[in-house]
Amino acid sequence: MIERAASMSRHTEVLESQWQRTRAMGRRWGIVLVTGVSAVLAACATAHKPPEAYLSQYDVMNPQPAQFPVCYGFGCQQSKTVRLTDQQWGDVGAFFNPRPTDAESERAQVAKAVALLESIVGPQANTSGDRGRNTIPPDESPQLDCIDETVNTTTFLLMMQEAGLITWHRVRFPEHRGFADLLWPHNTAVLAESATESAFAVDSWFFDNGHPPEIVPLAVWKEGYEPGEMK
Repeated sequence: MIERAASMSRHTEVLESQWQRTRAMGRRWGIVLVTGVSAVLAACATAHKPPEAYLSQYDVMNPQPAQFPVCYGFGCQQSKTVRLTDQQWGDVGAFFNPRPTDAESERAQVAKAVALLESIVGPQANTSGDRGRNTIPPDESPQLDCIDETVNTTTFLLMMQEAGLITWHRVRFPEHRGFADLLWPHNTAVLAESATESAFAVDSWFFDNGHPPEIVPLAVWKEGYEPGEMK
């Protein structure tokens, strides 16, 4: 009788132990599931926010070629108001003449225009020495991180869109990757094809100031894209 009671007690302990492990595993999977769902919901929410809402977080309001801020110093902690002459803005517009015949051609034009704008505003904002990624320039001039680049590129894109230079796409709220998908945190400006809603990252952070940004499908960028990976 005593042996039977002891056996039942041990059996109960085993069942309780198994139940505790199951509960712990359930909590862990629940956290993972909630995190994943939260990331998806956040992505859906940002896709419907206007890009102006993103810029307003960094005090960029109604940028115009005649006057707009350029961010630098990591996280847009600093900015400098710059101005384009009619000739300089005309040089940007020249990349879109002749007009593109498809969305892919327009993305190539956008990349060249963004590069030129970086080169033009560099001397005014003292960002000409900006190096790709977060490399500190040898002369210790202001460096841009991915948030600075995202704000500036989104600003450029919105000005081009408002001027009617971009017609095959619309500027979207910037996107983020990292942490939830086990990638280092990173941000990018975004364009979406008007006809298909296919989204593309416009990432200026990878290269030195004045270099054309990488423009790749957003889904590819979200997976941790690095320049040179796509053939």
